[in-house]
Amino acid sequence: MPIESKTDNHTTIEALLNISLAVQEMNKPADLSKVMQTCLSELHKLNIPADAMAVHQIIDAEQGTLKTHRVWQNKVIGDTIEPGRHGLVRRWKEGCTFYEKDLNARGGGYPEAFRKRFEDFHLMSFVDIPFAQGILTLQSLQKQAFPEHIQVLFRDVAILFAIGLVRLEDLETVESQNKALQESEQKVRKLNEELEQRIKTRTKDLQTANQNLQNEIAIRQSAEKDLHQSNMLLEGLRHAQTQYIEKVDTKTLFEELLQDLLNLTQSEYGFIGEVLHTPKNEPYLKTHAITNIAWNDETRAFYEENAPQGLEFVNLKSLFGSVMTTEKPVIANSPATDPRRTGIPEGHPPLDAFLGIPFFSANNIVGMVGIANRKQGYDQPIIDFLAPFLVTCGAIIEAQQNEQRREQAEESLAQSEEKLRQSQKMEAIGKLAGGVAHDFNNLLTVINGYSKILLDVLQTTDPNREFIEEIQKAGNRASALTNQLLIFSRRQVIQPEVVDLNQVTTDLQKMWSRLIGENIDLKLRLHARSSFVEADPGQLEQVILNIVINARDAMPQGGSLTIELSTPTSRPTRPSNGVIFNPVPMFYFRYTTRAKA
Repeated sequence: MPIESKTDNHTTIEALLNISLAVQEMNKPADLSKVMQTCLSELHKLNIPADAMAVHQIIDAEQGTLKTHRVWQNKVIGDTIEPGRHGLVRRWKEGCTFYEKDLNARGGGYPEAFRKRFEDFHLMSFVDIPFAQGILTLQSLQKQAFPEHIQVLFRDVAILFAIGLVRLEDLETVESQNKALQESEQKVRKLNEELEQRIKTRTKDLQTANQNLQNEIAIRQSAEKDLHQSNMLLEGLRHAQTQYIEKVDTKTLFEELLQDLLNLTQSEYGFIGEVLHTPKNEPYLKTHAITNIAWNDETRAFYEENAPQGLEFVNLKSLFGSVMTTEKPVIANSPATDPRRTGIPEGHPPLDAFLGIPFFSANNIVGMVGIANRKQGYDQPIIDFLAPFLVTCGAIIEAQQNEQRREQAEESLAQSEEKLRQSQKMEAIGKLAGGVAHDFNNLLTVINGYSKILLDVLQTTDPNREFIEEIQKAGNRASALTNQLLIFSRRQVIQPEVVDLNQVTTDLQKMWSRLIGENIDLKLRLHARSSFVEADPGQLEQVILNIVINARDAMPQGGSLTIELSTPTSRPTRPSNGVIFNPVPMFYFRYTTRAKA
């Protein structure tokens, strides 16, 4: 049976914060195992049955070589170098989560060494989550231990491990450089001791040593700067993840991410946007955050009106358009001469350098960032440094899209339920109308029958004959209405017959006048000659009345309603079967409303 996990917002946030704190305390490679133990402990607090964890760092993607750190039930197993792990490397390249619900169900689908390792520890299920430097694996003694709804949490955990590995790499670099610096300082001290005796003969050596020392100091300062930037990146991503978990407004979240991006890269302005597609499947950009670089009243008004909803850019023949079409980073340290440029409007702030980087979700481009005017220009190391930042942006947009799809599904379900309720109501009304119409029809049969008998008895000159004829006409119209009710309730068969549209329109004119009221001018334009069609008279009258009522409702302030009957001027058609189809008479309804005073 699937495992039910306790993943409410409060406990999940607390778990991620504890793991994040453990990552920030990493000072040496051995601390990675402590972070993994902390992670297993926090997952157990969330009732997620993770019994083992492995972090696979990609050493050589071509050879399938990994450096694997393993922890089993809070016991450190150790680090191993594993060649030939091409399956894991392939999953890492694809960037897709892989979930094995039940190892027993796969039979011989895995290598023998792999199955033996799992059988030795009695493991039954696992999930692989790729991140920037490798794959995070969670394993369990239970089947189906990691359902999809908690895998979003695992992706957040994987991002934290990615940041931790970056931190370790930076710490190792700093440690190595410090060691080299200490060695150099020892050499300098030795040289200084010798210089006291050889000051005149070793002046040139002293200058060389001093230069070496300056170089080492510059390297150390550069390393410290890199470490400071890594800490800034880690803090920015942690803050963004916390805000997203707390459901902070998306616009505010991306605006803060953009500010962090500009600070990290020392850029002047930029944007973060989502890549969408037109009905023709052409990509275009919709911004979630963009620097306000308006340079006059017109652009300032445009920005204030449109920026909150997101600006849309559809020109693909541009620097940022090349990012969307090629799905690759674009570096332009001389935009004015770059063949991909399209120029900038007059008054636009200078564009001295540009970097555009796409970010992805499941190998599909979902957005991009664009930054401009870094004094030193842009290069590949900047792109590599921003990899965790881009993963975070992609995860946020993917989650936002999933939320939009969920809301649309809920709205569609609510509409379907409403249609079902309306259908049930109409069915009930139809049954009621059918019963009433059936009983009323019986009464009309008596009225119409006696009217006919009276007309047969009375002389044509009898003054009462006109009244009886009016009774008969009213009875016939009432019969037609009851027939429509029976049709509506599916108890009456439609009976089409040849009718004159001119006559039908004339008979309904008095009823229209009563329906539309005095504030609407009715104009009737009949055909010059009789216009015959085959239709059910009652249904035809009802259709015309419905259109007249709709026109009346559309003119609450009054207006003009024109009803015109005419025949199209097209020639008769003769299909392959030889039958000639003449043009059919048509009704035209036009109405003009009166504006409010």
